[in-house]
Amino acid sequence: MMLQSMKNKIMTKEEIKKEEPEKKTVEVSKQALEKIVDQLEENKKTIEQQRKDIDVLKAVADKSRLYWLEEKTKKIGPRTYKLSTYEGKVIVGWRTIKDEVDAKRGIENQEYEIILEDNKKVAIKGYVEFNSIQYGHQIIGTEVEKIINGDKTTLKLRTDEGKEFLIDVQFVN
Repeated sequence: MMLQSMKNKIMTKEEIKKEEPEKKTVEVSKQALEKIVDQLEENKKTIEQQRKDIDVLKAVADKSRLYWLEEKTKKIGPRTYKLSTYEGKVIVGWRTIKDEVDAKRGIENQEYEIILEDNKKVAIKGYVEFNSIQYGHQIIGTEVEKIINGDKTTLKLRTDEGKEFLIDVQFVN
């Protein structure tokens, strides 16, 4: 009876105790017990590795697609994002100014412009420098509000210091 009811629904500990008429002991050989313990340890290692894999996948995930998926599945809760900073100020946007390629010599000449929280624009030469700024020092921002205007989504994010920023989803990580 107890086994049949367990197949049909998940039971709480209290429900299981109510259905258990009395406590019984089971004798198990030492070899069987060691095998069970080994399996438990192996499962524990597998779960730990899966948690690490999930953390890595979340870290490298495309946040806009992840956001879309969570919206589709209706997960509720405050989301956090990484905000890039430059000289202590949050980067609220960037654009490519120049992207020239000399195919014969294999040289790229790139220039970017970052826009800081105070609307100051700073020119950055070279992809390597831009990338190190973009992913170098980051702070966490918690989503306060999501603003959708057509196909453009803007997030209102609040830092731990209480500052709030309006940032397009493509500029958060």
